[in-house]
Amino acid sequence: LYRSSWIVQRVCSVIPEDAMTDLRMEAPGLDNDALSRLESCLNECKVRRRIIDAMKWARLYGGAAAIIMLDGQDEDMSQPLRVRDILPGSFRGLFVVDRWSGIYPSLELVTNRANPDFGFPRYYEVRDESGVIQYRVHHSRVLRFIGNEMPYYEAIAEQQWGTSAIEAMFDDLVRRDNLTHNIANLTFKACLSVYGIENLDQIFASASAQAQKSMYSRIEAMSILESNMGIRLINKGDEVQQLQYGFGGLPEILDGAMLDVSGSTAIPATRLFGRSPAGMN
Repeated sequence: LYRSSWIVQRVCSVIPEDAMTDLRMEAPGLDNDALSRLESCLNECKVRRRIIDAMKWARLYGGAAAIIMLDGQDEDMSQPLRVRDILPGSFRGLFVVDRWSGIYPSLELVTNRANPDFGFPRYYEVRDESGVIQYRVHHSRVLRFIGNEMPYYEAIAEQQWGTSAIEAMFDDLVRRDNLTHNIANLTFKACLSVYGIENLDQIFASASAQAQKSMYSRIEAMSILESNMGIRLINKGDEVQQLQYGFGGLPEILDGAMLDVSGSTAIPATRLFGRSPAGMN
C-alpha cells in the first residue's frame, strides 16, 4: 500500500511533517551562544528528520523507536541513561527502527510506579537479519512512537505497540479507489456510436460465414476512414446515432468518498488531498 498509494504515503507523512515544521528549542538556562551550538548539533545529527521518520513508520506499522546514540556507550546500552554520564560532544543522533525491522520489546516490564514508563517494557532487543541480538537497550535510551492507541489487552497483544493508521481507513480507501476507477472507465464510454444495420439479426442467423466476414470488413473500412479522414460511409437506410453519457452527480459522490477518507484519518481534506478550501470554509 505504501508503495502504490499516494494517499497512504500522505496519511503516514502529513502529521509528522506538520508537527516538526516549526519546532523550536527552548532552554531558559542557556544563553544565545549555547542555543546556537545546540541548534547546530540538532541540524548536524538530523534529529528532526529522524523524529519525522520514526513518527512516519509508527503510523505505517503501528510502532517505531528512536534509539539515542552516544559515543563511548555502545557496549553498555543495557544500563540506564544518566545525564551526568553524557560527555560533551558525544551525542551522535538517533537510530530509527520500526517494529518489524529489528527491535523487539522484552517481556520484563518497568515496575516502578514513579517511572513515566511504568508498565512498558524495560528493555528492547535490536536484532540483525538472522535474529541474533546485537544490542540490549534500556528503555531510558529509547524514544517510543506508536500508531493508533489500543485498549489495555489489545496493547498487550501488540507487544505494547499500537496499530497502523492505515487499518482504520483501509475500507474507505478501497471504496474511494474503486469509485475513481469506475469513473475513469465511464469516460471511455461517454460517447458511443451506434450503427444501425437493416436485417442484422438475419445476417447473424442465416448468412454464410463469408457474408458475415464481408460485413465485418465493411465496418472495419468505415472505422479506418473515420479515423484517418473523418469520413463515414453508410448505406442508404442505415442509421448512425451518438449516445452520450451524463456525469451529473458523480463529483458529489467522489467528494463524499474523499471526505470519508479524510474523516477516517483525522486529517483535513484540504491538507490530505491538497485541495483549496471551498465555499464558506
